[in-house]
Amino acid sequence: MSKIVLIVDYNNIFIADNCTAKEIELTLRDVVEQALQVSDTVNEILIRIYEGWYQDEKLTDRGSSIMSKFAQIEPFPNVYKGKSIVGKIDFVEQIYGIDFPWRNTYREKPGPRLIIKKDVHRPHCPNNKDKCPVELLAKFTKKKEKVCHVDGCNVNNMSVFSQYGQKMVDTMMACDILTYGEEEDTAAIYVLTDDVDLFPSIALCSRKNPNVKLYIGTKNNKHVQECDVLNNNFGITTFLLV
Repeated sequence: MSKIVLIVDYNNIFIADNCTAKEIELTLRDVVEQALQVSDTVNEILIRIYEGWYQDEKLTDRGSSIMSKFAQIEPFPNVYKGKSIVGKIDFVEQIYGIDFPWRNTYREKPGPRLIIKKDVHRPHCPNNKDKCPVELLAKFTKKKEKVCHVDGCNVNNMSVFSQYGQKMVDTMMACDILTYGEEEDTAAIYVLTDDVDLFPSIALCSRKNPNVKLYIGTKNNKHVQECDVLNNNFGITTFLLV
C-alpha cells in the first residue's frame, strides 16, 4: 500500500481572504481525484497546509480564520474503485520527522521601502517630484526614520507603515518535499503553489527518488518558463488548478 502527499502553499494558492470553504474543498477534491489515478496501491492521502500560523506563540487572526474554514471541509474517507481511502489534513507547524513545533512563522515589521520602476513611462512625474504622489511616497519610504514634510507632523515611515509576511514556511515545505520523497511508500507528491521558490527542492526530489511522481498545481500559470524547465529537465508535470 502507498500514500500520496499534498503540499499546499495556502497563502500562495488561496490568496483572497474571502475564499470560501466550498472553493477550497472543490480545489482539494479535484487534486485528490487526480492523485488517486496515479497508482492502484494508494490507500492514504496526506494534505499538509502551510501558512504563517503563528506570531511568536500566538495563533494569528488569519490562521484562526483559515482553520475555521477547514472545519467545514470533509474530504475523507474517500471511496475510489470500491476501496476506502483514508486521509487527514494537517496545519503544519512541525516538519515531517522532527517532533518540534516551529512557531513564529508570521512576521510583521515596520517601514517598507518603495522603489519606482525605471522602465515605466511617466513623462510628467520626474519634472514634478515635489507634487507627484509616486515620487513623494517613494522618497518618504527611502528611510525608516524619514519624517513627514507637512509642518507640525512628526510621523515617520517606521511608525506609520508596516509590512507582513511568512518566515520559515518555504523552508518547511522544501524539507517535507525532500523527506517524503525518500519514503518508500510515497507514490506521488503534489505541490500546490504559484511560487518558484520551491522548484529546486522539487527538482532535487525527482533526482533522489525517480520512483516518486511529482506534480505542481498552479493557479494562474504565471511562471510558464520555469515550469517548462521542470517539465523538460526533470519530468515533473504541471497543471492548472480549478
